Amino acid sequence: MAVGLGLAALGLTHTLHLAVTWMAILGLAVSIQMASTNNFLQASSPEHLRGRVLSIYIWMFSGFAPIGGLIAGWTMRHSGPKATILATGVLCCLSGFAFLCGKIHPPDSPSASGGHPQRASC
Repeated sequence: MAVGLGLAALGLTHTLHLAVTWMAILGLAVSIQMASTNNFLQASSPEHLRGRVLSIYIWMFSGFAPIGGLIAGWTMRHSGPKATILATGVLCCLSGFAFLCGKIHPPDSPSASGGHPQRASC
């Protein structure tokens, strides 16, 4: 969510100093997000599959980056960089809300042992 809000704020920025500040905040938010994702994947995957899970995550993370760059470049060419950055921020926020509203609990939680996944209230 912090990455999406930071991108949206960067897309609405009109001055260089504010843009540089938002970019520093975005760098921190992305670092925290990547560390949290790595921690979540290692903690929630079985020990015998942990290396495979992380290798698939890294493969997908680095494999889809060029595709996202291609889409962002095409969008920037047609609608401009500010609109593209703003739209990317909004999409990140929407995907964050979708994750929060449809969150599935880790395998060791009581709801994973026989019931339907619990949903967070939105």
